[in-house]
Amino acid sequence: MEKNNFKTIKLRRTTCYGTCPTYEVNINYSGRVTYKGEMFVEKEGQHEWQISAEAVREIKEALRKVDFFNLKKKDKGVYCTDMPSCITTVEMQDGQKRSIDHYLQTPDFWPPRLKKFEEKIDEIIGTDGYVGDSDGIK
Repeated sequence: MEKNNFKTIKLRRTTCYGTCPTYEVNINYSGRVTYKGEMFVEKEGQHEWQISAEAVREIKEALRKVDFFNLKKKDKGVYCTDMPSCITTVEMQDGQKRSIDHYLQTPDFWPPRLKKFEEKIDEIIGTDGYVGDSDGIK
């Protein structure tokens, strides 16, 4: 196991004043995914599955491209408190760890590649079958 590989990646999608899907996924370096659906999702509760080695490589590449540990927040815009957040936490094999609370109402606060990264993780691990269709923001 290389020390510059991720150890775990966690995405937590929070509630809003509507029907936004609320869930959390944890992915470890071996491809084990743990999903916990809370509200406005197709499957509630905890579910686990394994993704392929190729999918893990895709996640590593997406993590490299987004340059997660060097993303900078810009302070501009106005907060509204009725939208969800995506809280992304990455822990590396070497112990480096960072968590970003990406409030989705203020897209200008973070570079657009952060949202693309969050969506790519969901796509690679296949959360659509667990989250389902929703009127909320993902």
